[in-house]
Amino acid sequence: MGKITRIEDLVAWTESRKLAKMLFELANKLPRDEKYSISAHLKENGRHIPANIAEGFSRFYLRDSLQQYRVALGSLGESKTDVYLCFDRKYINEAELDIYLGQLILVEKLISGLIKSAKKIKTER
Repeated sequence: MGKITRIEDLVAWTESRKLAKMLFELANKLPRDEKYSISAHLKENGRHIPANIAEGFSRFYLRDSLQQYRVALGSLGESKTDVYLCFDRKYINEAELDIYLGQLILVEKLISGLIKSAKKIKTER
């Protein structure tokens, strides 16, 4: 694999966009009375995860990049909670839960890898 020079080359960002699409689709199929609670929160965090990865990637200072990647992880944690709440309220079944959790866990690992890589670069300087 070559050097990553564009955000489009960053697997964490592309997979987080897939996750965002999944979260938006879930939000759109929730009951109308969830429009301003779980649904809105899923959409907000679905957007924040790739946006914060992109912002971190675009930052000049590594400490700023690390902070944005950590914010993305926080939004991911909130999304995971919302997905579990959807399962608890029977908006999704166990098979659907597993699909969402699979993508959430993948993106979590990728963001954690970004953080680990940025920390390594920072200590080498």
